[in-house]
Amino acid sequence: MGVGYRLLLESILRQRRATRPAFPAPPDLDLDRWRPNGCTSSPDRVGGVFIGECCARHDAEYAIGGTKADRQRADRLLRACIERRLRRRLSDWQAALVAQTYRHAVAQLGGSHWRWVPPQPRRLALMRRLRHSRSARGRPERSA
Repeated sequence: MGVGYRLLLESILRQRRATRPAFPAPPDLDLDRWRPNGCTSSPDRVGGVFIGECCARHDAEYAIGGTKADRQRADRLLRACIERRLRRRLSDWQAALVAQTYRHAVAQLGGSHWRWVPPQPRRLALMRRLRHSRSARGRPERSA
């Protein structure tokens, strides 16, 4: 499953770079050797439903990191994934309660595991885009 995890990490990096082209890959993250830890100290199976895949995706989001908004989005995706899976066997309110409990736990306890990446400054992004467009048209770059 190592190839699957690498593809997962690469897809998250592509998502981050779609809005922030200069988003850095974590220097200490080995894409070939990284493995999720599942739902950490919480059960990977609730009501007979395996939710470990939701936690693995969440672990990958945390390994790549990003801004505060990226973390909030990752936590919301975890909640939605767990709730969607649990609705197969539990009532809507039970699924929502369990999913919100997991989301609340990671929001409170997961901060030390998130890789914080500051937002890309708007001016820097514009300068890079301008430099790229000039080099693509064969014009010499101006020195800053």
